[in-house]
Amino acid sequence: MSQFSTISIDKKTKDKAAKRAKNDAIPVSTVVRILLSDYADGKIIIGTKMSLTGNGFDPAFEDAIIKADLEPSSEHFEEIEDAIDYLHEESKKLS
Repeated sequence: MSQFSTISIDKKTKDKAAKRAKNDAIPVSTVVRILLSDYADGKIIIGTKMSLTGNGFDPAFEDAIIKADLEPSSEHFEEIEDAIDYLHEESKKLS
């Protein structure tokens, strides 16, 4: 069973899409349906992805690790979670 939805889009984009859809001989509603379906299925990715270093770290986090390794520190950690929390705080300062 079909369900109708309303979407909001600026006139310029709507007109450009309608013109292209007309050239492709398909209704705009089909374009929207395909896009939403592909997005829902993970075929279309929208947004940014964090770039990671070759070691798999966020660049600021890796910089904090390198800085912590190079500088003498009075920081000693009983638990790994404490060290990771410390590095996250340091990476915020660097970014």
